[in-house]
Amino acid sequence: MHVQFTTPSAGATVAGGKTMQVQWKDSGDDPPLKDLQTYQLFLCAGGNEDENFIQLTNLVKDGKFSSGNSASGAVSAGIGGPDKNA
Repeated sequence: MHVQFTTPSAGATVAGGKTMQVQWKDSGDDPPLKDLQTYQLFLCAGGNEDENFIQLTNLVKDGKFSSGNSASGAVSAGIGGPDKNA
């Protein structure tokens, strides 16, 4: 992994209908972030393995690493479903 997320912290919650702020730093793995150009950022639910999570929405479709180490995107109300803490 090349990006180490610093905000929000693990286990944090974001209310639907709000903007989610994300910050990261270089993890120290190769290649370094300074060598990367663009990214997409998705809000997902579930676990860390491909078979255990789903993409809920694309928060950033065409991000540029040259723009800094933070991004934000809208989290639609109800995106996680009707369950508590979904």
